[in-house]
Amino acid sequence: MIAKLGLTPGAKIAYVFDFGDSWRVALRLNERTDDVGGHYPRVVAAEGEAPPQYPDLDEDEHEEAWLAEWEAADRQAAEVVIAALPQARRAEMPKGAVAAAAGQLRAGLSANQYPYSWMGKAA
Repeated sequence: MIAKLGLTPGAKIAYVFDFGDSWRVALRLNERTDDVGGHYPRVVAAEGEAPPQYPDLDEDEHEEAWLAEWEAADRQAAEVVIAALPQARRAEMPKGAVAAAAGQLRAGLSANQYPYSWMGKAA
């Protein structure tokens, strides 16, 4: 599928999930491997749950609980990213790089832009 899109290693794309909330994700293709069979696209690794889309909470009374749940989901998402990175790439990353990237990602999503110093601008 990547070949059909004309994407090569280093290519960057922006993906919008949930058009109502405008969750935006910037993706960079690090490498392509030979087709190993099966159906694509597919998730190769994941842990935890996604951040809550429709919290069933009274914001005034339960804001702290909702924020704690959201922050836990952020940590779980970072763990998925770490697990998806090849070991060699993880070894190259400076200490705190994932946390810094997560902070930049949250700031970028809040501002509806992609100021990711860790991956360049999304195309």
